[in-house]
Amino acid sequence: MTRHPHEGPAHDVTAPGPGDTGQEALCARLDELQQEVASLRESLTSRQRTGFVAGLLGQRYGLDPDEASALLARVSRELGVEVHRVADVVSDVYGGRLDPDDAALATAVARLLPEAPGPAASTGDERGREEERS
Repeated sequence: MTRHPHEGPAHDVTAPGPGDTGQEALCARLDELQQEVASLRESLTSRQRTGFVAGLLGQRYGLDPDEASALLARVSRELGVEVHRVADVVSDVYGGRLDPDDAALATAVARLLPEAPGPAASTGDERGREEERS
């Protein structure tokens, strides 16, 4: 018995005989399916990261999910970079693990994002409310 390189112990295959293409076809189909699964996993991971970044942007700028996604898409369009690349860079900056090769893209993204309300603005609002109560 031989094993196809992508098969585990439960999927033993016998060596095909002369002219036996059924086994080869199965192995080829298995390879196709494994590539499809890998691609789908990558897409899912990218979509999750993009959603996470849209959430970060929404929280930072007071946007609803659709507005945050639109902001991400606008930045992507203006830079001519795929949305998932912009999301990756924003996520990496947020996580403090920016790859030096992405520094220029991170700078360009930062220039296109609006100014975030700073802590001083919220502190001022709180002080104003405290003064009103007095």
